[in-house]
Amino acid sequence: GLRVETQGSDKTDPNLPIPNTPNTVVVTDSDFSNNTLNGAFFQTRGDATLIGDMSNSQFTNNGQNGIVVQTAENSSFGDPTIGLPPGQRSLFNGLIVEDNGNDGVQITATQNSRTLLEINSTVNPTSISNNGGDGVGITTTGGRSDILITSGAATTTISGNGTTAGGNGVRWDASGASEGVVRVTKTDI
Repeated sequence: GLRVETQGSDKTDPNLPIPNTPNTVVVTDSDFSNNTLNGAFFQTRGDATLIGDMSNSQFTNNGQNGIVVQTAENSSFGDPTIGLPPGQRSLFNGLIVEDNGNDGVQITATQNSRTLLEINSTVNPTSISNNGGDGVGITTTGGRSDILITSGAATTTISGNGTTAGGNGVRWDASGASEGVVRVTKTDI
């Protein structure tokens, strides 16, 4: 699958080749399926900022999770400094995330970090279904995450999850100094 790790690369660092620009990964029309571990894995640490936009792609039959987002140590997945609060969210749009061993989408934010993410279906449907654990599993123990799950012109569907380990459509475990927001609107669960 895809693995992206960022550490200590704050966009205001004068040593970056293009200053004031966050690290950015764009995935379009791709298939990340049948991997032993995860379909895609994004990890940010040490003040890093990463925007990960994915559209019209599949993450199916992976041994662990379809997509993993892990943030720690003051880092951010999505950029809180662009636009109005909460900032620019990373966008997962028109994805098929099905039949993975554990969670469809697993999000973990610790140590004053944040995940700014929108799961949507503006053109093509998004399906997060039939995964072994949760459809979308969210754990926040610190920081200020903002996660939006919604539908645009097409439908976002989260269904039939918990096939092997029991699970929920969307599960959020918040503790410690977590100040997060999770919104689910116009979504079939």
